[in-house]
Amino acid sequence: MQTLTTDQLQQVEDFLVDQYAMQVDEEVRGEVLDHIACAIEEQINQGQSYKIAFMNVFNQWHPHLQPSRFNGYQNIPRFIARRLIKNDLLVHVGIILSLSLFLSLLGEVNYILTSSSWGLLLFSWLINQQCLHQVKHQQSFSLNYYKKQLHYLNYLNVMALLVLLILLGWMWDVPAILEERAPTILYTSCFLFAVNTYLSYRLYQFRTVKK
Repeated sequence: MQTLTTDQLQQVEDFLVDQYAMQVDEEVRGEVLDHIACAIEEQINQGQSYKIAFMNVFNQWHPHLQPSRFNGYQNIPRFIARRLIKNDLLVHVGIILSLSLFLSLLGEVNYILTSSSWGLLLFSWLINQQCLHQVKHQQSFSLNYYKKQLHYLNYLNVMALLVLLILLGWMWDVPAILEERAPTILYTSCFLFAVNTYLSYRLYQFRTVKK
């Protein structure tokens, strides 16, 4: 069975870097390089020349290596974006269903419980900042995506904290407002905390451990 030479493997890798910006993510580049090299070798062993096999395989992979068009997933190859979308969708649906069940079992949401939501939001913001600081100088397709999502969530955390602080007594009759909006406030705080925890965990998964 014929295999690719070192120079041919380097040509494939250079093409991935030049055409699809694979220098951003060494792990993904290695995964894709392995799949493409195997596909090229298979066609060569079926009688194709290296040049024709090279063109055929890259034509097959081109749609998967193109940047995704989904909002928030730009500059990420489509086959990676599909993985992220699938994981995120399942987790966010799970969070929404779990919180809905939790609040239905909780029954009446009282003023004290709702007032403590600011602590949940503050803790969520602190986790956010710590995770972003740890991976500030690291890059990969997945890391860049989750860093962007955490930055967006950071703005939502700050806005929710400001609104809650205002409601806690700086301007209006707090107990009356909190009693009226208690389920919404608690649900929002818990949802932001849960999403922040999930994104932070994913960021932790994809980070590069310093040796």
